[in-house]
Amino acid sequence: MSKIGDVKIKLHRQPQGTIKTCTITVKNGKYYACFSCEVDPQQLPVSDKKVGIDLGLLHLAVTLDGTTFEAPKQLRRNESRLKQLQRSVTRKKCGSNRKKKAVRILAKLHERRIAAKTQLATFYNALSYSNH
Repeated sequence: MSKIGDVKIKLHRQPQGTIKTCTITVKNGKYYACFSCEVDPQQLPVSDKKVGIDLGLLHLAVTLDGTTFEAPKQLRRNESRLKQLQRSVTRKKCGSNRKKKAVRILAKLHERRIAAKTQLATFYNALSYSNH
């Protein structure tokens, strides 16, 4: 990288196409690199299949043929912990080290919630494009 030099990275997958830009961000003390790549668009195969999906509260999704999909439990599990941590942060004295520590812990939990919601959105997308 220009101005920085060589940087070690952990790739969770290989970038597709040619890398155009790289943006470095810091979230909760962790560094992340976001690559923008130029990729040739691929045509999706034309299909006449259709499926109806009902998004509900008891089951995450129910398809037209009766197949049910359950929601990941991470979203519900973190709600009570989030409520507890938010109360804890508001009760701490402003500027204290304990408040700073509580804010860091709360930020980590928010990051996990965002990751769980992203995982859920990815699941919805995969469910809608899969062949049932």
